[in-house]
Amino acid sequence: MSTQKILLGARETTRYSVRKLVQAGHLTGSYGGITISTASHAGSLITLHFLFDEKAAFAAILKMFDHQDSKLEERDYAKTGMWTLRAPMLALSNPDPALAFPPGTTLHPELFVRNTTGKPIDAALRFNWRTANSTGKAPGPAVRLAPYETRRIDVAALQNGTLPKEANWTSVTITTNSKPDELMAVAASYDETLRYGAQTPFSDQLTFRWEGGMWEYDPYHDSIITAGNGGTKPTHAAFTIFYNQGTQRYDLEQTLQPDEQMWIDVGKLIREHVPDKSGKTLPSDLTMGSYEFRDLTNTGVGTLFEGKVIYDKTYGHVAYGCAACCGYLNPSPQYNPIGVPFGGPADQGVNAPDMCSGGTIMDVSDSFYNAWSVYDTATATVDYYGTHTGQSIGSTTSQTSGLLNNNDWRLLCPARRFTPGGGVNVNPTVTFGNTPLVPIQKPVPTTATVNPSTNTTPITLSIRTLSGTGSATFPNGSTLTITTTTSVTLVGQTASSTPNNMELDAQVGTRIVGSMLFTVTAPIDGAIPVNYRQTAFSVRPSAVLHFEYMWDSSSGNLADLSSCQVEEYVTYVGPNPYSFRSPPYVADTPIYWPYKGYTPVSGTTGTPGIQDDHGHWSLNSAQQPYVVEDTASSDQVYQFTCTNYQPNVWTQLMPISGQIPITRLVRSTNGAPPWTYDITKYSNNYPYETRMTLP
Repeated sequence: MSTQKILLGARETTRYSVRKLVQAGHLTGSYGGITISTASHAGSLITLHFLFDEKAAFAAILKMFDHQDSKLEERDYAKTGMWTLRAPMLALSNPDPALAFPPGTTLHPELFVRNTTGKPIDAALRFNWRTANSTGKAPGPAVRLAPYETRRIDVAALQNGTLPKEANWTSVTITTNSKPDELMAVAASYDETLRYGAQTPFSDQLTFRWEGGMWEYDPYHDSIITAGNGGTKPTHAAFTIFYNQGTQRYDLEQTLQPDEQMWIDVGKLIREHVPDKSGKTLPSDLTMGSYEFRDLTNTGVGTLFEGKVIYDKTYGHVAYGCAACCGYLNPSPQYNPIGVPFGGPADQGVNAPDMCSGGTIMDVSDSFYNAWSVYDTATATVDYYGTHTGQSIGSTTSQTSGLLNNNDWRLLCPARRFTPGGGVNVNPTVTFGNTPLVPIQKPVPTTATVNPSTNTTPITLSIRTLSGTGSATFPNGSTLTITTTTSVTLVGQTASSTPNNMELDAQVGTRIVGSMLFTVTAPIDGAIPVNYRQTAFSVRPSAVLHFEYMWDSSSGNLADLSSCQVEEYVTYVGPNPYSFRSPPYVADTPIYWPYKGYTPVSGTTGTPGIQDDHGHWSLNSAQQPYVVEDTASSDQVYQFTCTNYQPNVWTQLMPISGQIPITRLVRSTNGAPPWTYDITKYSNNYPYETRMTLP
């Protein structure tokens, strides 16, 4: 080992002969390592190392590695607990015919592995080789490197047993117990004349996206590009060629097992008119373009490594090229603060700018699952996915933690840990009885139900026109402030130009915590049903969902609804009449729809209103064999008609727009008994459901 001091002036470039440095240091041997270090201004120091043989007309650049003070977590992308280096494209003794070397050319592949520290380092090698028609894996030697030792590994000699003689290429993977950058490696493969050969650089980088530079294809050039799975689980990779100034693209996709590689001979794709995933082929006169790899499975910290070589038939040179890894800058919560309804959920996620897309904001929420926490769990709780649930009215904070490929100033993409977080405000919620029709100058009541009932936070009610024309007010102005459940009166002023273009909003600050659509109509002669609402829910035996609904009169007196009727209206997804599948259901009389149950009922029965049950009468004697994922779907609305308002026309009460879906499902438990019957009804956009185990 020899050390020499070098003094560089401002912006100075100095050339040093390694031969002379070795002689001056009285060193022996034909190969070794070199370190250039400085105590300050390391970011201003740039090095280039190349070797040449004038007699053979040979020259090659030797990659210099930056030594970074990195944590293993930042560079252990696959979470193996070991630092890993990969060289993706080592040409073996029997060169690939695609390289167009002269017949009989034999290469001599070899590795140089160096310990840069003053302590021993253990390293293990493995290979993933390929021929024109097959691929395979092979373990390599395990080595123990003495302090500062550089070891030459003759890969050509391993082709007498470890690696097949007919193999053309191999990737080389080195795992080590060292910290990142304490072990360095280079790989090269040249014939004895140094006229023909190739290099492949080692790198530890894995990421979710690689952006490649230029590829070439013409009578004198071709490009071979690869991407591999450096993770421990399968991943789905996408490869894209961009051409015609980036206006057109060619796409391939492949699922890669751990260590497996996509292998792309661009010239072959063009010559043989190989279709992409959409059936598109590349133009036969295409000579250049760019490319991209994407990890479609792992979008936070990716598992792809990459490599590329371009060969030149004129000189026999095979030059490697490196793509640029992609990463994110600092992530942040999607909502800050996030408004959480009392007793209800609010989904939170994480966004981050993708620096390969000009800072486009991307959803990286899945990289932060299972790490969410809330400071004050008496105010709110949070689950695996970041869904917050309000427990009491108030404010707190939440945060999560996760790894993302980051972009640093060295153009590397370490897996950095981030802890984005923000405020959490739990607000009361307000639900309104459905009041779809508000006649001009005729007060119509509705109920604003506040949850929790103990709320003391001021809630502002206001009315707005969503589209077109129309207006309405409260009896005493355009806004109303409440804190608890309150009867609210609406007064129409100007008729709506389109149905349901008016909205009654409940707000805490600037956040809407409840709303209701309605229509302002021309004056109505007489009363109509309003404030249709769900008042009770329960689960009854045999998996029956039981609902109760009530309504009011626009006049304030239910007796004024004697000329009105209210009904449920159910349609089925399927033929008419509809028959439930047997098995699992017992064969029964088909249902002709629309199905109206025990309705219509008189409008005067707003109290107690309608009691509505949803179940199935034949399940207690269900028939086997059961059918996996047998689904029966129906849709429901509630509606009214009055002789004094659009006679013989049924007007929807609930929901105001759309339908209420009801789903019945017979299924197994993870593909095996017990079998269950599930029924779900979405009322007020909330899923009411129950389950029963089948006999």
